Amino acid sequence: MTAAITPPQSESTDAGAGISGSTDDLHLATIAPSDPAESHVFHVVARGEIDLASAHVLTARLDQLIDDGATVIVLNASGVSFLDSTGLRAIIGASNRLSDIGGQLLIEGMSGAVRAVLEISGLLERYRTAAADAADA
Repeated sequence: MTAAITPPQSESTDAGAGISGSTDDLHLATIAPSDPAESHVFHVVARGEIDLASAHVLTARLDQLIDDGATVIVLNASGVSFLDSTGLRAIIGASNRLSDIGGQLLIEGMSGAVRAVLEISGLLERYRTAAADAADA
């Protein structure tokens, strides 16, 4: 299997860019903040499946961002086609680390797969963004 971190051309990947994975099923891109006032806010775009074979890639990316000073991470999960309990564990683990330092993990652009898992687990409201609320209205 090959590394799966393939950021689109227009995105900056300064923080967390050195993290590589060993799955063809998950692609991550990190968008670094362009505004110095928001230097602690990072966006991560995920595409593919977050499961036993790939959750470690997401965990490593989120952990690296937190280690590098991120206090807010916005995970765009609109391109996630599958999320299992190991993927959910990666999200919860990063969220807990951020909460410990006064930060927050939010999920925007939830695919149906992500929304269903978060809803069943009772965690939908915890990770929902204001943008997601507006889209549902």
